[in-house]
Amino acid sequence: MTLELAQQQVKVCEQPDALRRIWRRYRERYPTPRNPKQFDRAYREQHLPYAGPRLTGATSVVSKRVAGPEGAAHYAISDISFPSLDALQACAGSQSGKEAIAHAASISTGGAPVVLVVTDDLAV
Repeated sequence: MTLELAQQQVKVCEQPDALRRIWRRYRERYPTPRNPKQFDRAYREQHLPYAGPRLTGATSVVSKRVAGPEGAAHYAISDISFPSLDALQACAGSQSGKEAIAHAASISTGGAPVVLVVTDDLAV
């Protein structure tokens, strides 16, 4: 890393807390499914319409496939952003949040999703 790039990153970290709130994320990593096409269809057509309305307080949902060799440990990642850790915990603890989490597990044919809660930028 160049000194200039490091200085730019420090400037980003010095931004007001309002700009860093996006770092309160609920992240699900889905193991490689038995049938990737079937998983993709279930995720798009069943899970997103089901879980989306149940994620009270979420500010965004971003879903991506993991680039890797066939049979990699993880196939897809979903990042659900919240304005605060309290909002994330309230959603995950609510009945509707628990239903969304359970539905995610029900479509994950490669095993249970791995859940991470990301709270802050490590560089701060």
